[in-house]
Amino acid sequence: MPELVQHGHTGLLADSEDELAQLLAAADGIDPRACRSEAVKRFTPAAMADGYLRLYEETLRRGTQQQEEPQQPPAGAVQVLDE
Repeated sequence: MPELVQHGHTGLLADSEDELAQLLAAADGIDPRACRSEAVKRFTPAAMADGYLRLYEETLRRGTQQQEEPQQPPAGAVQVLDE
């Protein structure tokens, strides 16, 4: 979730339950105003729309690239050629 949380600034990230338990003591060090400020900046309707637009454009671009690339048969496949 690093795309949502800035570790130590707007939240805490852990790789395991044990690590999370150790980090809980640091939760008091997270400034709620910094969290709100970041959320207001990053998750406005305009920011979300821009993010979705970039995602859709990237998805379309990748789909177009895949269609343009020649399709190779799977490894070990027998290819029948028309005469």
